[in-house]
Amino acid sequence: MGKGVTQMPTQVKQRERSSRTPQINGAEFERFAEKALAIVKNSDQDVRSQIASFFNEDVRRYHADLTALFHDMTEGKTASVEVEKNLTMLTNDLLLKGHALEELVDPATMKKLKRLFRELTGCWFYQSPIMKMGYEKPRGYPGDYELFEIIYNGKPLANQGTVGYYFDQYFLNNAYTQAVKTRKNKMKDILQSLIENGHSSRLRLFNVACGPCREIRELLSDPLLTSKANLCFTGLDSDEGSLIFSRSALGQLPSTITFRFLNENVLRLFRDDKYYDTIGKQDVIYILGLTEYLPDRIFKKLLAFLARLLDDKGMLVITYKDKNIPFPSVPPDWLCDWAFIKRSQEDLIRAAEDLGEKFSLQIEKEGTGTIFFLILTKA
Repeated sequence: MGKGVTQMPTQVKQRERSSRTPQINGAEFERFAEKALAIVKNSDQDVRSQIASFFNEDVRRYHADLTALFHDMTEGKTASVEVEKNLTMLTNDLLLKGHALEELVDPATMKKLKRLFRELTGCWFYQSPIMKMGYEKPRGYPGDYELFEIIYNGKPLANQGTVGYYFDQYFLNNAYTQAVKTRKNKMKDILQSLIENGHSSRLRLFNVACGPCREIRELLSDPLLTSKANLCFTGLDSDEGSLIFSRSALGQLPSTITFRFLNENVLRLFRDDKYYDTIGKQDVIYILGLTEYLPDRIFKKLLAFLARLLDDKGMLVITYKDKNIPFPSVPPDWLCDWAFIKRSQEDLIRAAEDLGEKFSLQIEKEGTGTIFFLILTKA
């Protein structure tokens, strides 16, 4: 977590290590194409031909192109910046071809085909420690606090000049990854504005699925802001490790800033009235990302529960991906098995309207335009 780039001792060793590209026998691509066709029940020959072609031709060509790219790098024919640029172009092109197959088969079949794709191409992608962590989900769920810290730090973990280094870079430069960083920054700006311009004597903040609390930590790193802030922050997460990390990372703060951490599963909140008393009334409640994994039924129940926790003039902030901008979610889905439930602006407006007219509604976007902010203010 949070490691910087480890420099190789010499250029020779960089080249030696970067030249270790995967060796895949040509017959393997044919075998995987046959396995893919065995999964697909559709008898349409055009559909079957496109799927077989993806595994036996598109993925095969991708492997050959990457092998040539890294060979040229070790021979000194391709500069590092060109390797990164070409790897991104080749990988995005392959994933777009894979994404096009999603129109041809049902979701259950597509899930199996993606699993098969990772089995064939993982020899490339999972040389990246970051991508491997994203796929294996060592803490049991996608996007855990350790991975988010890596994303926020923006530094590769693999040795410079290796295959893993460039795929680390690919993950960190992905449009969704960048949107996650700007989402954090926008939330920090919202909180800073409330602290600086608020009229209440004490601001109560509640972060649902708080993870590493990076936005709060960065916010309170400003001594001037900290000196005049009067906050009571509650962070809730089902991963006790993230709470231990956040508590430690926040360090010592003035007595005017208090913290409380709750180790609870968010899905239990709306099923037991005790949580209204446990959590108490709040001035600001926010969720960064969790709702992208919640189906509509659960999402609406959680929304209603959180709305009841808000005090008068309180603010509820929920972020979600715009389903009308599909590609940023494709690499995390295909390479790391992060299946998002994306919503449109209209979807969120309808969900908010179900809460009644006691809320004013505002929708904004973070800097990249990929993620919406739904901001509800209690009248």
